[in-house]
Amino acid sequence: MKALVTRHLLRTAQLIRDAWLIVGVTAVLIVTLESAYRAQRVVRRALAGDDAEARRHTPANPFDTTRWATEYSRDHLREEEVRWAPYVYVRNPTFTGRHITVDSLGHRVTPLPAVTGTSVVRLFFLGGSTTFGWYQRDAFTIPAEAARRLQQLVGNQTRIEAINLGAPGHTFTQEILELMLQLRAGNRPDVVVFYDGINDVMATVQNGRAGIPQNEWNRVADFNRGRTLAAQSAPGLANDVRVLRRAATSAGGRLEFVKRLVAAKGSAPATRESTDSLAQHIAQVFAANARLVEALAANYGFQTIYVWQPALLSTRKTLTERERWLRQPGRIGDVHRALPPLIGPAMAAAAGSRFIDATGLFDHDSLEVFADLYGHTYERANPRVVDTLMAVLRPAVLQAARVRVRTSGR
Repeated sequence: MKALVTRHLLRTAQLIRDAWLIVGVTAVLIVTLESAYRAQRVVRRALAGDDAEARRHTPANPFDTTRWATEYSRDHLREEEVRWAPYVYVRNPTFTGRHITVDSLGHRVTPLPAVTGTSVVRLFFLGGSTTFGWYQRDAFTIPAEAARRLQQLVGNQTRIEAINLGAPGHTFTQEILELMLQLRAGNRPDVVVFYDGINDVMATVQNGRAGIPQNEWNRVADFNRGRTLAAQSAPGLANDVRVLRRAATSAGGRLEFVKRLVAAKGSAPATRESTDSLAQHIAQVFAANARLVEALAANYGFQTIYVWQPALLSTRKTLTERERWLRQPGRIGDVHRALPPLIGPAMAAAAGSRFIDATGLFDHDSLEVFADLYGHTYERANPRVVDTLMAVLRPAVLQAARVRVRTSGR
């Protein structure tokens, strides 16, 4: 009996040893393949001179020559560490930098003139990173530029409070959810400005239809991964094996040589909507969203302004050398250029003259405007944006100021 037990133990030990060796050899093989693939890619690029060639032909970025660029870039790295937020997906991290400051609520701080007025006119600015102000210091964002002008307009009797609710990647629908959360919390604006376009186009091209946030497949993957790792449908060891298998699959998907094999194998071509169809769908969804905002405005007593922002991919300006280098042909640009004839009529029906199509704002500007492919602009562009905005913003704020002064005087 004792000999039988001993043989079983030895057999079990041998199986464990063999399994461990197989796992070890497999791991070493995977690491070797991955290392070799990455190494050959680096060597191949070096031999071909791709990096050096790219550096020689990359036009200088004027942003890099500003005296505050290095400090701003450090702040920007901290700002990109966004935090998860229910409904709207992301909010900005709280921190104080040299040129970027985000308060405890995740709102970029807008420096405001110190005035003694007892009445307050509150403005919400909603949008993506262009509203937040990438490549711009706190005092030079669109909300900051607008607040300075409006404060001069209303004088010291009324205080202008501009709240920058811009968050990287947000689409119009997410901004409406953000507005609803603010209203639910008791924060009441007098005027709400939406500055949109770039993210809605990007998300639509990504997803093949309008009205869905950017990078939604990441949220789907997170959901599925979380359900797999946390699921208890299979009891005991079976569940643990399932979790380990999912973890291994996820890790394997990050290997560069695996990605290369999948790409080489190819996939069936996806059915794609036409450019005109996507543009039409964006216009329809955008106008439908605006009608929802109008209903909120009527109920909560604020005024609304909508801006379809200028973008590198749709502008007709004389491009600088760098802007020509940044601009690329592709579907996103095609959709951008197809939208102006569609978005204008759709929004005119929903919001009338409170919709501003700023697509052609820089068409006659020959200087550097756009900082990257996605349409972020340098600080010098914002006074022009606010010039266009003021035609609608000025009467809205003056009306709100009169109401506030009259109310506070009671």
